[in-house]
Amino acid sequence: MFLAIAAVMALFGCGGGGGGGGGTPAPPTTATLKLSSQGTAGTNIRGIEVTVVLPKGVTVAATTTVDPAVMETNAGVVLLSGATVADPAAFGQLKPIASYTPATGTSPGKVKIGLAAQKDFSLGEFVTLNTVIAAGNLPVATDFSLEEFTAFDQNGAAITPALTPSFVADIR
Repeated sequence: MFLAIAAVMALFGCGGGGGGGGGTPAPPTTATLKLSSQGTAGTNIRGIEVTVVLPKGVTVAATTTVDPAVMETNAGVVLLSGATVADPAAFGQLKPIASYTPATGTSPGKVKIGLAAQKDFSLGEFVTLNTVIAAGNLPVATDFSLEEFTAFDQNGAAITPALTPSFVADIR
């Protein structure tokens, strides 16, 4: 019996172990942020403005504009998601707009995002931001932050009580 067990182990290896592979994992090259809004249930949103503050070494693909200090984000950097794609008619002709201000000295890079819908949309995820991580940088989710968040109603007035923004970061 012992001989049979030894033969099976020789054929299939000892199993388990997880294989060392050694080496370190590849450093991250992208971070995807999914931005959301929270607040009073039933709140209808017609527009949102928010600024994402990027950590050191994180940028977005962007094109220089007339003002080199403020760039226009390229297609695919800011995408509608969650509640904003639940009703395609709400954003049929209005796409998100976003500008990128690169980091300078001690000032972090920032992406300012604006959404204006043709119809109301609800609380929850509203946009996805795709960023690039430069070699040698290892950001974590808490290195990103949101500021200057305002949600607007169908009349263009800030929604009160104010909604709360949040995000989930997927760093790979």
